[in-house]
Amino acid sequence: PKKEEEKIYNEETNETYKSYTVYIVRENDDIEKIIKKYEITKEELEKYNSLENIKIGDKIIIPC
Repeated sequence: PKKEEEKIYNEETNETYKSYTVYIVRENDDIEKIIKKYEITKEELEKYNSLENIKIGDKIIIPC
């Protein structure tokens, strides 16, 4: 999986940016396997992704 930058805080705008991982769906993957692998909830995953009709090659954002 590709890992993006870690959490960043911008003092000028008072915003915090969360880091995330981009996961590419592979053969035999399903949402339950991905949730277990990254130790997150389905609700957390749904905040960043549409989980309907996930297929091989799709990119999923995994919040860190």
